[in-house]
Order: sequence, then C-alpha cells, then structure tokens
Amino acid sequence: MQFDWNFLADPRLFEALASGLKITLLLSVGGAIGALLVGTLLATCRIAGTPVLQRAARAYTDVARNVPLIITMFFLYFGLTNLFPPNENAWLRTPYLATIITIVALTLVEGAFVAEILRQGVESVPVGQFEAAAASGIQGPTLYRHVVIPQLLPLILPGLASEVVNVIKGSTFAMTISVMDLMWHGQNLESETFKGVEIMTAISVVYFMLSFATIALFRVFERIVRSPDQR
Repeated sequence: MQFDWNFLADPRLFEALASGLKITLLLSVGGAIGALLVGTLLATCRIAGTPVLQRAARAYTDVARNVPLIITMFFLYFGLTNLFPPNENAWLRTPYLATIITIVALTLVEGAFVAEILRQGVESVPVGQFEAAAASGIQGPTLYRHVVIPQLLPLILPGLASEVVNVIKGSTFAMTISVMDLMWHGQNLESETFKGVEIMTAISVVYFMLSFATIALFRVFERIVRSPDQR
C-alpha cells in the first residue's frame, strides 16, 4: 500500500490536528507548570526539610519515578471512579475529568524528575559559595535569590527542557482515558479514512515541532542566564 502524499493536504487532517493540538497544548502546559511546582516543593523538602520531610520526599520521588505514567493515569482515573461512584459524587461527573486527571498524573510523575534535577543542581553549587555568603551575612531566601539561583539556572535548564519534552510526549497517553488530544483525533480520523500511516506521520511532525520549539526556547534561556565568559 503506497503512502498517500495527497492526504497530507486533506482539510480533514488539518481540522483534526488543529482540534487535537489545543488539548495537547493544554495538557503539556498544565503538566509542565504543575511538575515545576511539585518538583520545587519536593526539592525544598529534600534539601532544607526536617528529617521526616526529607525521607517522605525521597520515598515519593523513588516511587513516582519508577511507576509508569500510564499506570498512574489509570490508577487515578479508574481508582477515583471506583472509590467515589460518579452517581453519588457530582464533582466526578464533570466532562473535563479525564483532562484534569491527565494533568495531575503528569504533574505527580514528572514533578519527581524535576525535583531530582533541582536537588542535584543545588548540590552542585560549591559549598564555598554558601560559606562565603554566610560570612557576608547573606542568609535565607536572599542567599538563594542572589547566590544559588544565578549559578543554578545554567545547570538545570537542559534537564528541565528534557522533562518538559517528556511531559509533551507523556500527554499522548491521555487518549487511553478518552481525552480528545492529538492522538485521539488521529485515531478517530484513521477509523474513517484508513490512512493510519499518513495520519501518524502528520502527528509525529507536530510532536517533533512542539518538542523542538521547547528545546530551542530553553536554549535561548540558557544563553540569557549564562555569564559572558560561559557563553
């Protein structure tokens, strides 16, 4: 069966891609922001928390990083509806439930990876920098704002870029719980046209462009935050 190049210009394909892209962007942006917030909280607990918080944060990151995203998504989606029957809990009858759960799953799983990137970045800052700042009377939030973060950003941005790309790619699992993202619209169109290879090719190009744009944006950030002698 030959590849139908003409189908790539089919209006139905463009309509499906446009409809799915809006949801995919929502999942990706929501998941990325959530992962950064959760990752920052976990990293703070690991670095400056009490021993109990440190152990709890470490246990969470160990579990979250070793459980596949799709299992977390299934556990949240089907687990919630089993524990709280939708006919008895109005908050589970929202048409956006699957979308919300996808963002939450991306947040919880990717947040663990972000936490490790942030923790390792902070720990890579030389101890002498902290000692010099303390000797100068710089402590608390001021220490991190003026001493740690300027050195931290160039170290963690490449890793954060990779995790944002992982969020984008991880959003493809949303179709398994009926979220109408790019993959869902692609499969729906494939069932009508039987042009699976052509549709997946177009969707792959869209995901590549999203990931490439994300990496390019983070590279711009890297150049901005690096000192002139590091560029």
